[in-house]
Amino acid sequence: MIQMTMPKEAVITIDFLAGKYSRMVQLFQPLVYRDGNAYCSVLGPNPQEGITGCGASPGEALADWEDHLRKRMKQIKDKPENEADAYVLDKLSGSTEVLW
Repeated sequence: MIQMTMPKEAVITIDFLAGKYSRMVQLFQPLVYRDGNAYCSVLGPNPQEGITGCGASPGEALADWEDHLRKRMKQIKDKPENEADAYVLDKLSGSTEVLW
């Protein structure tokens, strides 16, 4: 899957393994970036096709992203609609952890 890129100055560096993020966030490590006064996160080639989340802080953006990820996986079940969906389903099917 092609992951969206942003100018370096917009990207927020996150230590996903620091222990303060959920296992889903740690597993997928979505891109986090600043967009005006908000923070956004995306997993996928762009916000339209990818899984996104936004909030007032990086943590809120990641929590919103995880909420959208869970809703999307319930909607698509085993029939991915795009590259981001297929990537998530593939990664989850190969995981030995219970993440849902």
